[in-house]
Amino acid sequence: MDIRSILAVVDGGDESRTVLTTALEMGRRLDAATALLHVTPQVTHEILPAADDMPTQAVSKLIDSMTRANEARHLAFESLIEETVSKAGIPVISPSEITKSHHFAVAKICITGHENREIAARGRLFDLVIIAIPGADSGGVESAVLEAALLDTARPVLIACPYPRPVIGGHVTVAWDGSREAAQSIRNALPLMRIASAIEIVHVADDPATQVNPEDICQYLSLHSLNAIPRTITAPKSEIAAALLDAARENGHALLVMGAYGAGAATEYMFGGVTRSVLSQADLPLLLSH
Repeated sequence: MDIRSILAVVDGGDESRTVLTTALEMGRRLDAATALLHVTPQVTHEILPAADDMPTQAVSKLIDSMTRANEARHLAFESLIEETVSKAGIPVISPSEITKSHHFAVAKICITGHENREIAARGRLFDLVIIAIPGADSGGVESAVLEAALLDTARPVLIACPYPRPVIGGHVTVAWDGSREAAQSIRNALPLMRIASAIEIVHVADDPATQVNPEDICQYLSLHSLNAIPRTITAPKSEIAAALLDAARENGHALLVMGAYGAGAATEYMFGGVTRSVLSQADLPLLLSH
């Protein structure tokens, strides 16, 4: 698999610059067509669950407030594009042309609708989705937007870290637990591993006698002419996420590749899980596959 097209979700919020910087870096390095998606939520009574129980005047004020917030985010998006893309001399082409481009190019997709639905539907048309973890006021790691990207696009999702770091060309840390999600994440990460400076396969186990052997994946990668180093870390289940992140930090805050929601998103939401813990604690870029 090659990464020939990228969809970056740029919502105009605090992490938009990080997402945009990451998307442009990836697009340039991979020579991939890059679309910047900005979705303005529909401000209607249908998306206000409590509207029926609120006075008309209160509903009107709430709609006005949401409309102003949406307009501010759209303005922030346009200003960021002007500052980062246009001033850098990067041509912006129309959305209809982006799917025809065979090289690095940038397009803006600005629409009004339900953000999670648009991300799910449009993300399936690209090779990679880039998104930031939404702020706590938007649901954080439990947000519908993040869930749509991870669970509904059937595409690898790159989580841009809170502050820009080079994503590709450096060290890649791969989490391996023998699951199908982990196997898919490795398959999806092959294009990035090919240009990595080093690859480490990390298995975290609470039992040293585990049957999962990271050397097996190293042998698989050797068939792709990739040299990887195996590593097994012993840690209790409650500390798996921390151990994986520490391993990536030791490698220079490298890209961490891992499967996502192997136990199911609902189960992780209710009982906790490695994916949720990693997303909550991450200060480095993540490439996740479900």
